[in-house]
Parts: sequence; structure tokens; C-alpha cells
Amino acid sequence: MGRRHSEMLTSKKDEFESQTYLPSVRGVHFDGLHQRHLDGSPEPSTNFLRWAMNGFIGFACGVTAFLLKESIGVIFRSRAVLMDSVLPIATDADSHSSDITQERGWLLWGWFCLAPTSAAIVLLSSSIIVFLEPKAAGSGIPETMSFLNGIIIPKTFTLTVFLAKFMSCLLAVGSGLPVGPEGPMIHMGAILGTLGSVPARVCGIAPLRWLDGFVKPFRTVSDRRDFMSAGVAGGVAAAFGAPIGGLLFVAEEIATHWRVALGMQIFFTAMVACSTVLLFASAFEDFQFTGHFGIFREEVAIMFDVNKATTANISMFLPTILLGGIAGLGGVVFIRLTLLATKFRNRYIKPHRLRFLLEPVAISLVYSSCVVLIPSLFTCRQLECEGTSEPGCERVGLSAVDTQPRVLLGYGCPLGWYNPSASLFIHSGEKAIQILFARGYHYEFDYLHLLVMSIVYLPLSAYCNGISCSTGILVPSLLNGAILGRLLGLALTDLCGADTSDSTREWIDPGAFALLGAAAFLAGATRLAMAITVIMVEISNDGHFILPIMSAVLVAKWVADFTHTPPIYHALIDRKNFPYLPEAPHVNAPLELFTAGHVATNNVVTVAMKPTARSVARTLLSCEHNGFPVTFDSYNGPVCLGMVTREQLISLLRSRGVSASDDMEGASAIENGSYQRRHPQGTKPRARNIPSEASSAEDLHFLSGVAATDQSMGITIDLEPYLDTAVVTVCETFPLRNTYVLFRSMGLRHLVVVDVYHCVIGIITRHNLLEANLEASASVERLVTPTVILRNSMRIRANGSVES
Repeated sequence: MGRRHSEMLTSKKDEFESQTYLPSVRGVHFDGLHQRHLDGSPEPSTNFLRWAMNGFIGFACGVTAFLLKESIGVIFRSRAVLMDSVLPIATDADSHSSDITQERGWLLWGWFCLAPTSAAIVLLSSSIIVFLEPKAAGSGIPETMSFLNGIIIPKTFTLTVFLAKFMSCLLAVGSGLPVGPEGPMIHMGAILGTLGSVPARVCGIAPLRWLDGFVKPFRTVSDRRDFMSAGVAGGVAAAFGAPIGGLLFVAEEIATHWRVALGMQIFFTAMVACSTVLLFASAFEDFQFTGHFGIFREEVAIMFDVNKATTANISMFLPTILLGGIAGLGGVVFIRLTLLATKFRNRYIKPHRLRFLLEPVAISLVYSSCVVLIPSLFTCRQLECEGTSEPGCERVGLSAVDTQPRVLLGYGCPLGWYNPSASLFIHSGEKAIQILFARGYHYEFDYLHLLVMSIVYLPLSAYCNGISCSTGILVPSLLNGAILGRLLGLALTDLCGADTSDSTREWIDPGAFALLGAAAFLAGATRLAMAITVIMVEISNDGHFILPIMSAVLVAKWVADFTHTPPIYHALIDRKNFPYLPEAPHVNAPLELFTAGHVATNNVVTVAMKPTARSVARTLLSCEHNGFPVTFDSYNGPVCLGMVTREQLISLLRSRGVSASDDMEGASAIENGSYQRRHPQGTKPRARNIPSEASSAEDLHFLSGVAATDQSMGITIDLEPYLDTAVVTVCETFPLRNTYVLFRSMGLRHLVVVDVYHCVIGIITRHNLLEANLEASASVERLVTPTVILRNSMRIRANGSVES
């Protein structure tokens, strides 16, 4: 029969537990609400306080982003000053050769200034993660997605993780590693959202307990989920200056549970976050007040403001589709390189603490060497080439290279000249993207400059995802895509020519295709469409290009999906062994032909309505379950009345004054190892990941004593006041696909499976619905129609016979 399923595939994902987002309905709570209603004193409305809390979260996200970006800018400018101190003094072109390869003596000093300094900064960043707070490593987006999917990940959203992530990200990005701060900013936004619903002592900020009165109305799990979602949107909005993009990012990628009211609150949080960071960034530069407060400067408001609007043309859609396909494949290559690096790291680096600590340092030395040495292999080029016959000007042709020499680095070149490779390598990722997006400067970079940058930057940026630093992949993905787009735009310029005075051909611009390539590459890596389209429009201030951006993004997503490579964050979730439930399970079995009884675990541990203290203790010691159906015995079997949790049962045992001291043998059973839990042969008890519900050594010591003492035999516990009667049950014939949707969309932790008589015959948890278990359970050999299941169920109750 369909219900005969009791074994699941075991994996490291079993170490994680779920949380339920549905509010429980218990007698003690219901009686209090009923009495308050009779007294005419309903609960006060928290609507205003909720909006205020969302505004505070947005403000905190904005301040955090401002401090992070300004601090990173200070470090980068300090590194630039250090490099300038060893570069040869720029002189007039007439008295200085344009070939810097003739004078290389300063390169050694440049390497000794840049490489050790960057390595020391990275070492400090890595030390924060390895020695102080390992939970702050990486971007934190997979952890945030998993938590909002209903997975309990302890000690990941605390104030100590926030502080460690801020400092580690600041140092890692400031050191010049090929990483970005936007991913960690999203995790920090989620932590700030969590603080809006968790007591101060839980967050590690006990001195601020006076704030607990403000968060007291929002201590439910669903409130924490909503505030965390708002914090994620605030993090995206503050990092990119894209409030609508932040809202869509949460709706499309992060949030498993969504409603219109939540969307409005998230929108408000994103608006406040974006306004805050723009307000402070416009008023301060290098932490020095500019003299203006309240003015949003355009160069600050738009992250990658294009210098020239380009009119879209239908002729550009064919190369746009081609670019979308190439960039989508580039995103797939980026994902696979990341997964290979993660596999290598987990096997050879992470098990050794010293290796894990020094791995980022080695990467920093390699990348710093490339930054210093590779530009020296290229010759200088003139900033202004129109009307001249200097070597190299034939490649510039149509227009001057750039009117902003401050963003193009000379790197030892004479005045009026620049080094294209140095302008890409030495700048931060965000500044390099801004240079690549520049329009009207078709030959600012040549093929070789872009190819060398891509060959170096793509594998290193993929490898850095997962090192012992707080890093993100969003800016590296944009930069990799911008390089691909610039290459294709340069090829189109050589093939078709360009005329900036002709509006029908102005779309033939490498800068325009750099924008499309960046959007498509990020879409291929993340499989997001709406969020990326809106974010790219917001950060570039180029609404004219929304249709080409949409086309490139969709093609990149389709091409990447065709390769059957999972999105980057979903792939990392799987590598971290989080039991994540995607929107639709990727299984080959036809789920519509199977029922809930096919996947339910049938060896259900239940408790009676009024059990003895000894039976409760022995039940808790016999298993590691966190939820127990409460039943009463009927003629047809145990009928489900509700659920109680392990934590509630232990608390009830302690509140009844049951003493374990009457039997020292039982009390010391855990200490001397004489008491053993019942586990399947060949398995070990797994470590619990929920501090509030974990069977700690103290709990095991207490339970073993209660189970052995005679006093507990005479104590009866009435579970009726504490029974959660809002438990969700489904019939064993309920379709499996509907079961999956119900469990995921409602945020359940336990789903009780009953027969036609409402008797408990199985239970479904998150682990039953994982893709591997669905494949194993939904096999054709086990296929039984719902009609046969019902007929057999009635026969079992009648005479015990079963139809095969």
C-alpha cells in the first residue's frame, strides 16, 4: 500500500530542522484571548508600530551601506596613493617614450608596496572569520534563502555575525580581491531585520534590553520572517541604489511566502534604505562634510550612470540575443568553476584551519601580482587622438578616447597617455564597470586588454566565492558580463562601423553592449529576470534600454536553464546541505500519480492526552523527534487531536516538580554511557541544531532520571491546555504534488497523515519532501491508486485483510 513507507535516504541535510510559520492554537492562549474579549479589552493594534519598525530597518540598512562603501573607498584611495608613490613621475610625451616596457625598475617596488599590503589586509579579514565568527563567511545569501524557506540555521543572524561580516567584507573588498560587498550587505540587511523581532539578549546585545518593549508584539516566527524579508530588500536597495529592484529581488529569489501587505512594507523599507544611503553619501565624501545636507547628488544616486543615452533600434536585437546566449553560457561557466572550487576547498582546504586561513592570502598575492605586472606588458595609448598620426591612433578612429582622464590610469605613461590594462586591473570592480559602460569611446580598450582581463578575473572571482572572508559575487558577475559585452560591441564596431552622429547607428557602441552583457551574465548565474532588469535600469539610469536588457536577460536565463545547471545560490545551498524546498521539485517521477501516503513515515511516535511523567520521559529518550501527535484510542485506531513539541514536554516535566534525585542510577546513566537511545543499527545520533529544542546533556540527564524514578509513575500530565489544535492533517490519498505545495507554501514543520477514520498512520516533515526522497518514494513499483488505498483502509479496519 501507499502508506508502507518508513525509510528515508539519510544525508547531512537531516541535521537541520524546520520551523513552522503558522500560529499555534492552544487552550491557555485561547482562554486568555476569550477572557480579554469578554472584558472588552481587545489586543491593541500594532499596525503603526510595524510600519515604524520597517522604517527603522531601512534606516539601519542605509547607514550600514554608507559606512561600508565609504570605508572601502578610503582603503582603495590609500592603496592608490601608495602606488602613486612608487610610479615614475609623468612627464611630457616629447621627453618620455610611450612604451613603459622600457623602464621596469619601479615595478618591483610597486609589487612590494601593493602585494604585501593587500595580503596583510586579507589576512586580517580571514582571521575575523576563522577565529571569531565562522558564520560570517561568504555572502550569506544561501543562508538567508534557506531560513526564509523554513530551515532553522542557528547563530547565523546575530549581532556578532553582523559585526564580523561588516569588518571582514570591508577588509576583503578594500584589499582589492575580485569580490564585491553587495552580497554581504544583503545578509547584514537580513540580520537587521531579525533584530526587529528578537529580544536583545538573544541577539547578544543585553545592554539594550530596554528596547525589548518595542519588539515584544513581533516575537512570532512569521513576524521575524517578514522583517527579515524587509531587511533583505533594504540591503539590496542600499547596496545598488535600486529600491524597486530590492523589492523584486525578495519576491523573485528570497521569499518563499508572499502577500500583498508584506510587499507594501518591503517597498517602504527599500525606499527608506535607499533614501538614507543617498542622503549621507551626498552630504559626506571621505567622511568629510561637503557643506550640503539634503541634496541627492546625481553621481551618488546612480551607481553606474551612463554618460550618454542611446536610442534602441530593432536592428540591435539580433546581436543582443547572441550576446544573451554567450553571457548565459558565461554564467554557467562561472557557476561550475565556483562549484569545482567549493568541492576542492571542502576536501583539501577547510579541514585544515591554517590552510583555510591562508587561502585568501595566497589568492591576494596572485591577484596583486597580476595587477602590478600585467599592465606593464601593454604600451601606453593617447587620450586624444583625433587628427594625429601617432601609433595606435588608427584604432581610435572615430572619437577621443575619454574626456575623464581621472578614471583612466597612466601607470607610468607620459602626460596625455593612459594604460588601458591598468585602468581595468587597478580600479575597484565598481569603477571598472563604470569605465566599461562608458559610451562614445569605442576603442577605449582593445581585444587583447579585455581578453586578458577576462582570463584572469573570471576564474579568480569564481574561486573567491567561499573563501574565509565575507565576500559577494554580484559585482564580479557584472564585471565579467561587461567584459563579454564590450568584446562583442567592439567586434560589431569593427564589422559595421559606427557613426555617433547617426541616430540609427548609435546603438553600435561597446559601452551599450557592456551594459547588456553585465545584465545577461548575472541572469545566467542567478536565473533572475525581473529583478535584474529593473536593477540594471535603476543603476544605469538608462530607461531607453529596458527592452534590449529584457531580451538579453531572458535569453541568458533560457540558455542557462537548458544546460540543467542550477542557479548559483541554489547550487551553494545544496553544497551546504540545507534541506531547501524549491518552488517545484526537480524529479523525474510523475508526482500527480502518487499520494501523501507514499512518502509519509509510518512509525509515528504519539503521546496520550494524559500520560504519566515516566511514559513522557521514556518517549523523549527513545527518539529525537521534535513533534508528537496527541491521540486517543478509538475502535479504529489512534485519532489525532493535536500536536505538542519536545520543548513543551520537557518544560511540563520540570514544572511538575518531578525529581530525578530519587534514583541516582538513572540520573547518572548519561554520564557513564549505560543508557543508549534506540537508533537504527549502524547509525549514530545526529547533533541537533536548535538550541531551544535540543536534547542537551542537561536535558538527557534529567529525562533519564525521570524515566527511572518511581515518583514519575504516579504523576499524570494533562496536555489539553498546551495542545496545538491547529495541526494540519491530510488524508493518505491526498495528491503528492498538492502535498508538496501545501507544506512549502504554508511553512509547515509537521504534516500529519490520517486515514479515512482520521486515525494517524504517518507523518511528513521537510526531509520526506526532499528531491532524493521523492525520487526514492515515488517509484512505479509502489504505485497504488487512491481507490485501492481507501478500499484497503476500510478492509484493514474490518478484518485486517489487504488487497495487493
